[in-house]
Amino acid sequence: MKSEPESYVFDTNVLFEESKKPPVMKHWEYLPSLNVLRYAAYCNYEIDLDRCNDWVEIVDWIFHIHQTKDFNPEVLSEFIEFCHWYFPDQMEDFYAFRKRR
Repeated sequence: MKSEPESYVFDTNVLFEESKKPPVMKHWEYLPSLNVLRYAAYCNYEIDLDRCNDWVEIVDWIFHIHQTKDFNPEVLSEFIEFCHWYFPDQMEDFYAFRKRR
């Protein structure tokens, strides 16, 4: 006699809880109370996330970080990963723009 497979009920809040947490970062610290991203090596270097209104401003920050001598590629990679998490719609707009070109 065949047994019925077990069925599971998932709470979507629990299932997607991980996506609500910011990515684990070594070089940046997200400060939600100030809504800034702070570079861990220099406490006075912060990116005001309220001023990143669209993907163009995010790309400006990417270029700025890329050109700064104190930042290594891992720092830039973490920033981009954070942007994907924090600004998913703006990043989608950026990739859509790139595909049209």
